[in-house]
Amino acid sequence: MFGGAAERPARKALELFQKETVPKILELGGGQGRDTIFFGQSGLQVVVPERTIGMKAAAALPCISLAGIRSNIWRADSIS
Repeated sequence: MFGGAAERPARKALELFQKETVPKILELGGGQGRDTIFFGQSGLQVVVPERTIGMKAAAALPCISLAGIRSNIWRADSIS
C-alpha cells in the first residue's frame, strides 16, 4: 500500500472517471497523498477533506506542490 506509484484501484478508478468524463472527485482517506497527486496530475479536481490538520496533511503539502498541483487544505470538523 505504500510507495510512490498510484495504487491499482486508483488507476482503475481513473479509467472509469475518464470514460464517464468526471471532472471532480471526493477522496476520503487521502493519507500520504499518493493517489491524490495521481488524480490531480491526470486532470481531475480532487477534494480531500481532512478531519485534523496534522502531520499527514502537512507532510503531503510539499509533495503535492512539487507535483505542480494547486492545493488548498482546510479542516473538516466532525459534527457531534
